[in-house]
Amino acid sequence: YKVRGATLRTENAAKPFTSPSSGVIATILSLAPFGSTLDYGCGKLRYAAYLAECSQSVLLVDSEEQISRTQALLGTIGSVRGLAPTMFRNASVANVDEFSTARAGFDFALCANVLSAIPYPAVRLRALSSIGIRLMPRGQCLVVTQHRNSYFAEAIRTRRAEKFGDGFLISGKRGTSFYGLLHRDRLIKLVTESGLAVSDAWIAGESSYVLARAR
Repeated sequence: YKVRGATLRTENAAKPFTSPSSGVIATILSLAPFGSTLDYGCGKLRYAAYLAECSQSVLLVDSEEQISRTQALLGTIGSVRGLAPTMFRNASVANVDEFSTARAGFDFALCANVLSAIPYPAVRLRALSSIGIRLMPRGQCLVVTQHRNSYFAEAIRTRRAEKFGDGFLISGKRGTSFYGLLHRDRLIKLVTESGLAVSDAWIAGESSYVLARAR
C-alpha cells in the first residue's frame, strides 16, 4: 500500500509462528471439526497446524510476497508455498489474486490480525467480502483484531509513530508499517457491511473477536 509517499510492506507485520494467540486457538478448537477451511492472511503460519489438525482441507492465503519469500517457518527456513503442502498433507497455498478466482466453498474461515495491517477501510471491506461470498451456507468466519497495544502508546510518546486513520504509521529499519486498532464495535460494523451476519462478538485481553456466518 502507498500511504503519504511511503510503501507499506504488510508482510512485515506478520507475527512469528511461535506466538499464536491462546484465545484464537481456544476458539478454533471450540468450533472444530471442519470440512474445508480458509486461513485468510496466513502470514507465518501461526495457526496452520491447528487448522490442519481439525480440518479435512485447508487453503492458506496471503500476498504473493508473503507466501513466496524465504523466512523462518515452523522451525525451518523456506517459503509458505514450498513448506506448507509438505508439512500439512491437507494444505494448499494461494495468493490473494488466485483466491479471488477460486470457486471452492469453505465451512470455516479465519481472518486473524489481518485487517489491522490494512490502512484503508475500503480494502478491509473487500477482503471480508471476498471471504463471505465463499462461505458455505452454514459456514462461519472468525475475525480477530487488536484494539489496544501498549507498544503504540510508547511509540507515540517517543514520536516514532504517526497517527493515520484508525491506526498508526511507524517507520523503522525495515521501512514503514501500519497497524490499525479496531475495537469490537468497529469490527462488528465492518463485518456487517461486508455482507456477513454477526453470530457473536466479544473482547479478550487486547483483542476483539467477531464470529460471523454467511447470510
